[in-house]
Amino acid sequence: MSLIHYWINLDRSDKRRIFMENQFNSRGIKNQRVVAISPDDFDDLLENKRPLTCKHPGCVNCEYEFACISSHIKAMKAGLEDEKNRANEWFVIMEDDMFLPFNINYEELIKDAPKDFEILQMCISYGNTVNILYNELFLKNNESFIKWRYLLPCAGMYIISRKGAEKLVNKFYINGKYDFSSCEYQIVADVAIYSTANSFATTFPCSYPNIEMGSEIHPHHLEAHNSAIIDIKAVLNHAATYKTIKYLSMYQD
Repeated sequence: MSLIHYWINLDRSDKRRIFMENQFNSRGIKNQRVVAISPDDFDDLLENKRPLTCKHPGCVNCEYEFACISSHIKAMKAGLEDEKNRANEWFVIMEDDMFLPFNINYEELIKDAPKDFEILQMCISYGNTVNILYNELFLKNNESFIKWRYLLPCAGMYIISRKGAEKLVNKFYINGKYDFSSCEYQIVADVAIYSTANSFATTFPCSYPNIEMGSEIHPHHLEAHNSAIIDIKAVLNHAATYKTIKYLSMYQD
């Protein structure tokens, strides 16, 4: 099974675009770039009116949060409308700083995942949580998937079903504009998307952000992100050494 990866990238973010293109091309991964939405597009594309609030306590980046979640919905629309993707029940959404260290066996992953999943989160950006999920649930209890819950952050990479994408697009894209007035949750990409769909998370990481790309929304989070990436790499190194994750294999040069 070869899923198409729809990845979100701002026109001004050349460094990230080149990183993603090189990654996909070198690994022969099917992909399509989706031009990300910025606050400059809101007058034409966003129904919600300024001043915007994402409902996250103390947030000072609400406009960028609206741009980010709008870009995710745009990527879902691209997956639904892409003629090359018509026969596929699932596809992948990615942000443009995500690194894929392993070849992912999507067929086995989807076969073993909960049958009713609409989204499967493949990266969590809290290092302590990554360690607990991998060591306590995956290794000790042989649990590969858990129901998504608040404080499992990161919308960097996830598998989405056509049913899940249709649910989200129909809810948040109305009359040619992105509209989050019906959102019952915080209007940030991971919380709103995962809470609205029937979402699960893997108890092992499949990818992680490339810290060299920085952060376009939360530069003040980079230190915490780097700490989480160190933990994710340690887990993946253990998995590679002991071959614990059957869904992941080394790329062949």
